[in-house]
Amino acid sequence: MRRICPWLASITLLFVLEHAQAAEPERSAEKHKARSTNSLERVQQAASQAPAAEAASGVHWAHDPEAAFQRSQTTGQPMLLVFGGKRCVWCRRLERDTLADPQVVKLVNGGFIAVHVDVDQHPRIAEALEIDGLPTTVVLTPEGDVLATAEGFQSASRFRRTLKGALAKQTQLAERGVQTVGGEKQLEAPAKKR
Repeated sequence: MRRICPWLASITLLFVLEHAQAAEPERSAEKHKARSTNSLERVQQAASQAPAAEAASGVHWAHDPEAAFQRSQTTGQPMLLVFGGKRCVWCRRLERDTLADPQVVKLVNGGFIAVHVDVDQHPRIAEALEIDGLPTTVVLTPEGDVLATAEGFQSASRFRRTLKGALAKQTQLAERGVQTVGGEKQLEAPAKKR
């Protein structure tokens, strides 16, 4: 299993760095004119658009990945990260057709902490998880292990199978038990049969 806990622990730093770079003064007047809003306004604009997107799909999206990770650890629910972009036609189709499906909405809201990551705004997050194409869906355990990855558009039925498979895998891992060794979570060795 690939471990990515360090990425999740440092997500705040990534956001701070991205917003700090966006707030640096532009070197040319032309670039300055092209920029219509400052960093704070862009964050506020994104936050105001998020509830509209949530209402359209019905999925309860977490807007802060770090808080979502903490909530995942507290509740024991896996994290569902959906990577997309504004210019991605297949991402919009995934949101419109798949994530708006009532059965998908019920499954996501009932079993996952869902986070939508816009790679245009947060490219470093996509790089940290080696996201090559859009849309991409990643399901993580509360400990930060990858349970499932799905690249590209998925129909509602295929998306549900992916999510159910991830939930089954998490249940299987929980039944095998988890122990802490040297600060890292490790699977316990299976009991020897006699």
